[in-house]
Amino acid sequence: MLAKFELPDLEYPVPAKSFEMIASTGDVEFEDMLYWLQDYSSKHPKEWLECEPAIIRLSELIAPHEKDPDNLVVEGDNWSLLFGHVDLTREIVTIQRAGHLIAAIQNAGNGRLLVSAYRPLDSKAASYLTSLSLNPAQDGTVCMRPNNWEYALDCSAGTGNMYAAEGGESYLSYWEFGLGLCRDGSKVEEWYFQRGIEPIVAKFTVMQVGICYEKTEQLESNLESQSSLTESAINLIRDFYKVAELSGVELPTNALNYEVLPAPHLPPSSIPLGAMAVYVFSWNGHCLKVGKVGAKSHARYTSQHYNSKSSNSNLSKSLLKTCENLNIDITEETVGAWIKNNVDRINYHLDEKCGIRTLSLFEAFLQCRLKPKFEGFDSQK
Repeated sequence: MLAKFELPDLEYPVPAKSFEMIASTGDVEFEDMLYWLQDYSSKHPKEWLECEPAIIRLSELIAPHEKDPDNLVVEGDNWSLLFGHVDLTREIVTIQRAGHLIAAIQNAGNGRLLVSAYRPLDSKAASYLTSLSLNPAQDGTVCMRPNNWEYALDCSAGTGNMYAAEGGESYLSYWEFGLGLCRDGSKVEEWYFQRGIEPIVAKFTVMQVGICYEKTEQLESNLESQSSLTESAINLIRDFYKVAELSGVELPTNALNYEVLPAPHLPPSSIPLGAMAVYVFSWNGHCLKVGKVGAKSHARYTSQHYNSKSSNSNLSKSLLKTCENLNIDITEETVGAWIKNNVDRINYHLDEKCGIRTLSLFEAFLQCRLKPKFEGFDSQK
């Protein structure tokens, strides 16, 4: 793959969870590779320069091939940033790292920010740009400052920049008279000579900012989803203990536990030894399916729902029948991957000693509480 796309031959960082997914599917997206490099680069001061050639090449592969316009605007949910020519001889706020100019920020003339980048952006540098370019409030202020430029000036004066610089991380700096020129007219040579550096093609920097923002938001959303799923699982187990007691079922304290697999998820490889299971598939907060398996039904538990041809009834088959109504684009070949990438899964493990009746009771309880979309025959509804 590296040779095919002319990517540098180096050790690419891959999160453990993503590594398992790649090993299972064989697929890896350029956008993910770029973000992992940005995140790794941000956290490893001694190795960040080694990541730059790969970040540049991935940006080239991802960016559109059209000619780069003079000015580019990139926008997020609550921020907007203009990329164009920054005059390094005028008043600027810079992002710097270990003696290198990463990016320069200038007042665009209306209090908003104009940016040029001179090196690839690690995740911290990219987050500086998005956080400084927040859209103004209704009264025009940004974080209680008159505008984005004043907010950037304020942030560049924070003491945290000194600690970041000492730690080899990206940090903000302020140059009132242009890069490398002090108030008394003297030059800071290591910075002054960098006035002649040519900026990176703007569309590549736009890709780096946009992907970093998107992936960071996705990670935060996944954490929120996992927290929500965990809370739901705990509440359901707590309530089921009440149901079990009312049903005359003795359920030991540790007989029932759970495993949360938020999307994108990797299917379990087996049922835990000595356990039976009830599993729940959910999408966009709606339950799709609830099912149960005994201790020996490994195929049903691990793989059948990801392959429409594996059994008479499974989640893949149900999704294919209703994909138009759900407005999802899937085929028999892609439905399994779609489930892994988009559907949350919670596995409940019940001690085998509790018996199949208790397992069936728990499945029925979850079906009544969660009201899965795919359960039972149409004629029974």
